[in-house]
Amino acid sequence: MMAIFSVTTVCFVAFLVRGCTGTGLPSLTFSKTDIQLAVDSTKQLTLTPQSHIIEDATILFMYESGKDTSYKEKHNLIVPVPNVIIHGNTTKGVKVNITAVTAGHLTLRVNSSSPEIENLEKCFVRITLVHDKALVIINAVIGWIYFVAWSISFYPQVISNWKRKSVVGLNFDFLAYNLTGFLAYGFFNVGMFWVDGVKKEYADAHPRGINPVQLNDVIFTIHAVFVTIITIFQCTVYERGGQKISKAYMNFKRKSTEGWSIGNVILDFTGGSFSLLQMFLLAYNSDDWGSIFGDPTKFGLGFFSILFDILFIIQHYVLYRGRTPYYTIIPDTTEYIEKPVNTPVATG
Repeated sequence: MMAIFSVTTVCFVAFLVRGCTGTGLPSLTFSKTDIQLAVDSTKQLTLTPQSHIIEDATILFMYESGKDTSYKEKHNLIVPVPNVIIHGNTTKGVKVNITAVTAGHLTLRVNSSSPEIENLEKCFVRITLVHDKALVIINAVIGWIYFVAWSISFYPQVISNWKRKSVVGLNFDFLAYNLTGFLAYGFFNVGMFWVDGVKKEYADAHPRGINPVQLNDVIFTIHAVFVTIITIFQCTVYERGGQKISKAYMNFKRKSTEGWSIGNVILDFTGGSFSLLQMFLLAYNSDDWGSIFGDPTKFGLGFFSILFDILFIIQHYVLYRGRTPYYTIIPDTTEYIEKPVNTPVATG
């Protein structure tokens, strides 16, 4: 009876020490699973067994880029890491030096012929290599500047609508396109930033590329959808005027930008400019120019926002500066008519 109790106790203790790894064999862990290195710099990690092994074990390193995994570093992104030996009867880790050669990214994995080590597929470190780490900080700041500018750009129009209790001058098609675009952009950003399957699919298609979606992109689109819905709600409760043509063309027809917030345009132009600047800096710093078109929604949103903002700015400050609309709304109706403002309108 005592023998059975002793064996059971030993097995239970061993089970706890082995960390519930199924067969009880030890596995390995890196001290960090994600690191960022500037070109020509070195980072030292520790590779540690989670429990004792009896005999020495040789550890080999593998380089994963997209779907390709090899014992040779084919892309010359880092200096090849030499094999290391984990000594038996100890849990002391070994040092692993990683030196960046050029910008890009890859995953460093391990393998061993030792029958005492298992779960090696869980032992890896993701390595991001950049030209300059200072640019990483600058790029993050630029990203949040674009987020603030683009986010605030929604509010002058919302406030103007509220003060006038009218949405005359605001094109409804513009809102519909905005909501559709921001929803699509939001789904794309959330998938690329948070969904592992989507991120892996992108990494497989762009093995040396970086994920072009940043946290500020995700938060911006969520906020944009929210504010656009508020503006659409205003269109259901405020005076509308029945406009049904594009905003730029409507300005042309009315020979006025009254009802359209120029503050919205200036902030939108600022946001679009900084958004594109962030993309180009990110592409340069990671040597991944394909990432610009890897996020076509962000690039398109920034590029076309700038184009239309320039058109609106020209209309507001050059073509129709200080002008009141040539056309008006029939009183007590929601009908928008092409009739000069100074011409008397019969009210019935």
